[in-house]
Amino acid sequence: MHCWGNNTDRQGNITGQTDVPEDLGPVSQVSAGGDHTCALTAGGVLHCWGDNRSGQTEVPGDLGTVSQVSAGGVHTCAITAGGALRCWGDNSSGQATIPRNPLTIQTATIHGRVTDAAGAGIAGVTLAARGQTTTTDATGSYTLTNVPQGAVTLVALPVQRFAPPQHAFVLTSDVQGKDFVLASELGALAGQVRDETGAALRGVRVVAQLRLAGDEERWLTMASALSDAEGRYSFSRLPVGSYRVSFFDPATHRSQFYNRRASAAQADLVAVAKDATTNNIDALFQRPLASRALITGNGASVSTNPSTGQVAVGMANPQRRDLQVELPLSCADGTTPMTATVTLGSASFPMSEAPTGSGIFSTTIPAAQVATGALALSYRCAAESLSELLGRVVLYDPSGFVRDATTNQPIAGAVVQLFQVPSYAPKSGPLDTAPLTCETPDTLGNRTWDDLPPADEALGVVAMPDPNLIDPQVNPQITGADGYYGWDVALGCWYVTVEAPGYERRVSAMAGVPPEVLDLHMHLTPIAGATIPTLNFSQADYAVAHGSSSVTVEVQLSAATSGPVTVQYRSSGADGVAALGNLSFAAGETRQQISIPLNTSQLASAEISFTLSLSNPVGARLGEQASSTITLAASNYRISGRITTNAGNGLAGVSVTDGTRTATSGADGSYTLEGVPTGSYTLTPTLDGYHFSPASRSVSVTGNLSDQDFRGTSVSEPARVFLPLVQR
Repeated sequence: MHCWGNNTDRQGNITGQTDVPEDLGPVSQVSAGGDHTCALTAGGVLHCWGDNRSGQTEVPGDLGTVSQVSAGGVHTCAITAGGALRCWGDNSSGQATIPRNPLTIQTATIHGRVTDAAGAGIAGVTLAARGQTTTTDATGSYTLTNVPQGAVTLVALPVQRFAPPQHAFVLTSDVQGKDFVLASELGALAGQVRDETGAALRGVRVVAQLRLAGDEERWLTMASALSDAEGRYSFSRLPVGSYRVSFFDPATHRSQFYNRRASAAQADLVAVAKDATTNNIDALFQRPLASRALITGNGASVSTNPSTGQVAVGMANPQRRDLQVELPLSCADGTTPMTATVTLGSASFPMSEAPTGSGIFSTTIPAAQVATGALALSYRCAAESLSELLGRVVLYDPSGFVRDATTNQPIAGAVVQLFQVPSYAPKSGPLDTAPLTCETPDTLGNRTWDDLPPADEALGVVAMPDPNLIDPQVNPQITGADGYYGWDVALGCWYVTVEAPGYERRVSAMAGVPPEVLDLHMHLTPIAGATIPTLNFSQADYAVAHGSSSVTVEVQLSAATSGPVTVQYRSSGADGVAALGNLSFAAGETRQQISIPLNTSQLASAEISFTLSLSNPVGARLGEQASSTITLAASNYRISGRITTNAGNGLAGVSVTDGTRTATSGADGSYTLEGVPTGSYTLTPTLDGYHFSPASRSVSVTGNLSDQDFRGTSVSEPARVFLPLVQR
């Protein structure tokens, strides 16, 4: 066998795909991949060489004799002599995952335990799912085998005696932890969810988890519900015990535990007593704060903490890009700061004002200088120097990416939410079969995360922005143009959910850390015929009179959504007009307004126009009317006065002109020139048979002018001469 041609990858690294092994021998088949080569010897032994960064040249040791081989871009597939298909290497798009035979019914096994409220196992309880049944042993444990894969409803019989009443999930492989508790002693709890103004919050997810007796780390989700239009929720038929109650507001991505606790470890427990309802288990959410800085990450994930208004910029390490920071600044006395600077870590980046006098300052942090650190602002006014924390930038090794399952293109604006499973632990190794454990990168073997079933969402709690738990300290993340997301997380079991407009929601497999997970990729399936909400200005054009202090425009969402929608806006095209910021739509809202201040002292009096544009939407897409033109009509003023005779009487019929417009004095001598734009003019009166004093007036118009008077003298009126009397 002989090979020739390029022997490097696209970056110029020597990969050796043309370096044929010296001991290869006679070859019956060859296949060339992206940067690797595979050959099948006459005896059916497969050899591969070249680039191996995705394991594409690592022929499985148990492959055996091969009849055919095909090398892909960064993966390899082979058919064994027995007709089995095997693939290995990169599996970011599922190319190394072999589809199962759709005509074969796949089964799996379900494991769990049935206990009383004290945690003691109950023997002899019947479990049933999809036609299969089993009973618990002396410890309360059960194993339900040969359950057909697919949508499963698992119950403990009789249903009315156990909680939860059922476990409903999709079965794709063996699962554990499907537990039940004997509900012989029952109680209830109820509460209300409001914001700080007292307004009810609808659609907040409330979850009640029972602490299993004798095990502070073992929790079982017993009930979950959404708050109603009055913010109320209630759970009945709860086994007596201690509960941890969590609240998650999908409209603002905020979460808390009962009594406004920030983490599960700090949560105040709620006691549920027999035949009683524990009331007033309420949640109170502060109104979300928006960042006053507009930060563009050019593909990075930029999210705002609704509790602090600070931003979290997550940027994938190999994908660093320029970072733009813009924000309006003013001093306490209304003047513009003399200087402004943004710092990232120890590096400083001066800001400049544009347009001059707008109060909008901006700077760009070059990609080469983007690093993990605090993002801060400092500016100097005449009387003092001020500073504030804008947020934090975190460079991370991506946990994965979000892409379109059909086109494999990155999806920008996807909402990735991170959940922790506190009652599970990472497997210690490939042979670890203990219950309540999750796979890790070390235990996956030849499988991928896509080969595992989605995590059971009843087990998870939203990961709080705790520096000891996750970094960046924001959850969820919003994907940028490259589709990446990622967190550095503490030891434990985790999963993510992903939502994007026009796509089916997806839940990942449960993944254990350590070691770090770098390939939890999420491919979203487009929803056929889905109508994706769009953002548009309600009008393509707005007309505003000169002299107005502000203009208000409306942005419309074409359809209400179940989650939040955000979009950025900015103005361009006119000095004296500066607007930029973030606009938010809560779930169910379809209209929001933007009020733009107009600096009348800097705006020219002639007709001017500027553009307001929308960008970087999350939860929706930009429509055809994503920009609007605002026109300020030219200013028009009045010039008025009175023409009188020498005797002080009004003189009618006098024509007064500014060179363009003409007015005629009335019976009392008054005149008014209408519609005079800002500028300099010469007023000249005329009437046959009269001359005037003054003969003309030069005026500067910046507003209405009055008292521009003239005195008219008839040319036929005899002149009177006064001579002094001199006594001789």
